[in-house]
Amino acid sequence: TVDKTFENAVGLPSWITERKSFLNTLLSLCHNQNPRERISNDTINWENCEYRCRHDKNEEGHVKHLPENTPCGTGKICKNKYVVWTNLLHLPSCR
Repeated sequence: TVDKTFENAVGLPSWITERKSFLNTLLSLCHNQNPRERISNDTINWENCEYRCRHDKNEEGHVKHLPENTPCGTGKICKNKYVVWTNLLHLPSCR
């Protein structure tokens, strides 16, 4: 069984290693942050490098972009609001 820690409970993917710090960063970037602000894996759109700041669980919230160089998949980061591969293979050129 997996221990019920904060890090496990938020359900973030394995490529986010410092889960608590990551969520704190996103919360600090939310406009008009308040104690009821909610961010979880369900409010993060990894494919679009976006997340939703929600003040109430029944609220739609407002969209923010993930910070630059945020991991958004295995071998991917958010760069200029887009997903960029970081581990592209460099094939040798023919001469």
